[in-house]
Amino acid sequence: MDFKGLWHTFNHNSDFKKFWFGQTVSNPGSSLSLFVFPLLIFELTHSAMNLALSTAVTYLPYLLFGLFIGACVDRLNRKKLMIIADLARIICLGSIPVLFSLHLLSLVDLCSHLCELYLHNHL
Repeated sequence: MDFKGLWHTFNHNSDFKKFWFGQTVSNPGSSLSLFVFPLLIFELTHSAMNLALSTAVTYLPYLLFGLFIGACVDRLNRKKLMIIADLARIICLGSIPVLFSLHLLSLVDLCSHLCELYLHNHL
């Protein structure tokens, strides 16, 4: 298929355009979050040990549940799953500034958000 055919297909497939635009906006935000969270953890705790532990904890859900979650995801409606996952991500990320402004943000909260971000990027 030539470029003209690909362009025609892209312009006439509104579902793909919505998906592509959403992922184009979402991926840089996720990458930025994965970069900023360790800096925020270090700034809040002033501990290299907490930074290292939070980074290690980030990979635990994927290592422990990765195969099981993958098998479950294959059996579910992917469109609904992506919408639910993105809504959960909005709630998780939106809670960080609220918790921070109320002085309730803890290392556990940040680690759980890091785990959620890592899993979302790898599903």
